[in-house]
Amino acid sequence: MTVHLYARAEVVRLLGIDRTLLARLEEEEVVLRRAGGYTADDLERLRVAAELADLGVNEEGIEVVLRMREQWLAERRELHELIDALRERVARGS
Repeated sequence: MTVHLYARAEVVRLLGIDRTLLARLEEEEVVLRRAGGYTADDLERLRVAAELADLGVNEEGIEVVLRMREQWLAERRELHELIDALRERVARGS
């Protein structure tokens, strides 16, 4: 499976994110740029970061929000896996 990677200029154009903000987020390792660019998941993180920056949230606040969001998404995935497993047990009559 091929993963499309987005170049920095493409990210700036698609998201309208400020180049300086993007560079600072990379420096702070809030977003990690791979050798070939950014993944779709990275773009989603950057979209949220750009929206937060537009609201006046500083880089430290953006980092905290993104970390909390990742934890929430992971817990949400776990919950869905548990619900699916429970549904399977109920369907089998166990």
